[in-house]
Amino acid sequence: MSSTLGEGTSFYVELPLVLGEHVSELQEVTVLIEEASAHSLQGKKILLIEDNLVNQKVTYLMLHKAGMLVDIANHGKEAVELLEAKSYDLIITDLQMPHMDGFQTAAYIRNKLQLQVPIIAMTASALRNEKNRCLGLGMNEYLTKPFAPASLFFHLRRLLNGEDKPAEPEVAAKEKQEELYNLSYLAEMEDEEYTAEVLELFLSTAPQALDEIKDATFREEWSEVYKKAHSLKSSLGILQMNQLLHTAGQIEVIAKNGTDTDSIETLLQAALQQYNLARPMLEAELESTRKKIIL
Repeated sequence: MSSTLGEGTSFYVELPLVLGEHVSELQEVTVLIEEASAHSLQGKKILLIEDNLVNQKVTYLMLHKAGMLVDIANHGKEAVELLEAKSYDLIITDLQMPHMDGFQTAAYIRNKLQLQVPIIAMTASALRNEKNRCLGLGMNEYLTKPFAPASLFFHLRRLLNGEDKPAEPEVAAKEKQEELYNLSYLAEMEDEEYTAEVLELFLSTAPQALDEIKDATFREEWSEVYKKAHSLKSSLGILQMNQLLHTAGQIEVIAKNGTDTDSIETLLQAALQQYNLARPMLEAELESTRKKIIL
């Protein structure tokens, strides 16, 4: 303390202060970025698939400051266009997006584009069994938003540089071997117009059939559920959509027997997921087939 007559008194106080939460987080991110550069992440090409502008900016800046080259797609369809034009070292994708979600995008990348580029899923929903579903589709990691920056950079180093690589879950290895569809039966006909007609008919009728099964289930009209599921199976067979064929078969049997009908709703949800995963690829097959006809 100091005091001067006619001027006033000055007091000096020393207080022990702890860095605020956001300051600590900023320091953590800065350290992580420096570590990322030291771990040879510089120059790695990353495709970020995210529809939320804030999440886009935060993730982009984090990766960009670590020296990575980042392209942004607002949804799966934009991502597919980029992947068809150039290659990437790793993909980070949100799951819930318009036009083509993260599940459909991963299925398209693995089954249609036949790319093995590492994929990290990021989601804010954290639904039960969602991680297993992601791994089963061929994604390599699953992070829940808001994620810790340390967790993201750990997996970036692991997937891009092979550091601290854990064993891959058996569920992923098993399910990745299952095809969503196979057009070999149609190819044997050697008729592009026929193939296009079948694909167009299936894509227009399958959603309607699934909706009709859903409505009949709601009304508990099990004989109608049985008929619709049985009818759907025939078109699934020609496209060799074996996962969806199996699910439709289960619905058919349960509806026919009239027992354990409570499980039909769960099976129907699985059927819708299986169809929606294959739909973007079948649409691409249809577009490709139409182009061949024109040529």
